[in-house]
Amino acid sequence: MTVADGSTTAEAAAKLVQQGKFAEALASVKPFIDKREKIPNLYIQASKALRGLKQTKQAQEVEFLASELLPASASILTHVSSMLNADRKFEQTVTLLQRALSQGRTEPGIFIALSIALRALSKDVDAEVIETRAIETHPGNGYILARHAQELNRLQRYQDVLELLASRSDLVKQVPVLREQVERAEDLALLSEMRLAGD
Repeated sequence: MTVADGSTTAEAAAKLVQQGKFAEALASVKPFIDKREKIPNLYIQASKALRGLKQTKQAQEVEFLASELLPASASILTHVSSMLNADRKFEQTVTLLQRALSQGRTEPGIFIALSIALRALSKDVDAEVIETRAIETHPGNGYILARHAQELNRLQRYQDVLELLASRSDLVKQVPVLREQVERAEDLALLSEMRLAGD
């Protein structure tokens, strides 16, 4: 088995996962995982297949193994933290990702997953610090901006959303989820003004 074989198998497994053929996907990647091949996508597809089969404990074991084997992999770190969030293990996400940030990691997925975990733990101040740092690190990343805008809208800070995105109109046009957040902020800001005017 070569790295090329493993990569090709992982890509084929991803298609099987998308088709809901979880058992087939798992069977295809298992020989490579048993040999501890260091190809991140193999472990990601195994995790997805196991979760599709409702075998959460086994999926978590694969995710842990991947973290141990491939600690420098951005895709593994992002996937594992997303799965921890899905399992509502927010404290573990925070510990994992704060350690990654302290080691100089700056991948967009780290910031997004950490923001989600902190918000879920009602640590809004900490989450805002992370979101601001993410925007400073990745000023042109529409998904990071959308994540922060979504939270500002949730907190009814509509003007902050509009100010954040005022100078990024080109990006707003390109990223639908950003455009949605701007439109939401505009609508809710107007509604809020109308309510105040009516009082």
